[in-house]
Amino acid sequence: MTSTRPTFSRHIRNLFLGGLVVVVPIVLTVNALVWLFRLVDGLAGPLTEAVLGRPVPGIGFVTTLAVVFLAGFLFSFGPLKKLLVAVEQLLDAVPVVGVVYGTTKKVFSGSAGRGRGTPSSASCSRGCRGGRRRAS
Repeated sequence: MTSTRPTFSRHIRNLFLGGLVVVVPIVLTVNALVWLFRLVDGLAGPLTEAVLGRPVPGIGFVTTLAVVFLAGFLFSFGPLKKLLVAVEQLLDAVPVVGVVYGTTKKVFSGSAGRGRGTPSSASCSRGCRGGRRRAS
């Protein structure tokens, strides 16, 4: 008679893979933001120093925030929305990249509190009616 309980090694493997699914997108996002900051700071720092004649502390950080917000606006509401949809479809087709990108997107949409992946909707997946938990 075989047991339906997962073995210890399978449980450990699933925990490890679950951790990777959470950690890898976060690490990739942080590295991308650090890379973007260094790139923008390397361009904005010397440019503002040449224009104003002195360095401006924090100009790279402020410019990076502006670039991220502008990209978010253009890709969400502006003319580049169709391009974003096409790039997402392309990323979904790539085996490993699609999983990482999809997970990152779900984590961020869930933390933003919108869409289907919100923590409130996930916590009430069974035994709920009308958004309220039924008494057992």
